[in-house]
Amino acid sequence: MIIGCSGGQDFARKLAQHLSETYSSLTVSHFPDGEMLVRLMNDVKGKRVVLVQRFFGDVSNQILEVMFAAHALRDLGAKKVVLVAPYMPYMRQDTRFHSGEVVSQRAFAQLCDSFFDVVVTVDPHLHRIRSLPDVFSCQSVVISSDTALSTFIKKKYRDVVILGPDLESYQWAERVASLLQVPFRVLEKKRHSSRRVTVTLNEPYNFSGKTVVLIDDIVSTGHTLLEAVTLVKKFKPEKIIAVVVHGLFVEDALHKLQKAGVTVFATNTLVTDVSRIDVSLLVAEKLKKRR
Repeated sequence: MIIGCSGGQDFARKLAQHLSETYSSLTVSHFPDGEMLVRLMNDVKGKRVVLVQRFFGDVSNQILEVMFAAHALRDLGAKKVVLVAPYMPYMRQDTRFHSGEVVSQRAFAQLCDSFFDVVVTVDPHLHRIRSLPDVFSCQSVVISSDTALSTFIKKKYRDVVILGPDLESYQWAERVASLLQVPFRVLEKKRHSSRRVTVTLNEPYNFSGKTVVLIDDIVSTGHTLLEAVTLVKKFKPEKIIAVVVHGLFVEDALHKLQKAGVTVFATNTLVTDVSRIDVSLLVAEKLKKRR
């Protein structure tokens, strides 16, 4: 059974269709004092149940919602409880940067370990750790969006060069370029503050007349991509495209990129105006193998 939580109903419906499984929604209401009430709408006894939730926006309530739902599933006899989080929150704070801070990544992982048998996500934004099993004790499954990104680019564009805006984007740029069999370059970023970065091209390449496709796993404020766009424009490319996995687009980032002349596309791990790349089939195929 596939259950769509408040932030994941459309994605959950697609999974249910791909897997030919029952879809059910989750009823979430609030008491006058603001406390949350979660209700399952189908019998779950003896079933493997997949909860689908996108964690973005009202993240705290979204987390509480899936924890309450998972608790109810256990209590009502579900055989296995799986969380599909196309976008996984709290992955950035993976160390204590200042004294007294919580290491949010570990705290969130421990909550998931307590409630779920399996956690499934798409391209988590990892820094100092190499993989989710280094953080999660429950089974964790990572799905790569590479094939969806490369297929999308191949259908729409020709004479492409892939450009990663910083070293963290190297793995996505390299893999997508390899699938497309096109050249790629990666810029080097120097961060001056959370909102000020500079980028440089250390390995020469002439982007003139090319379709430059910027590839990144996550775009938040968009400052890094905008710096990359400014650099690339000096070479007079044919066009500049940005293809991202997780489009957070905070602080009007999407509008700023579009105003700079960039055509932006994102996957549907989050709901945005440019979420044109569907990764639900990739998730469904992984779930099917783990039945």
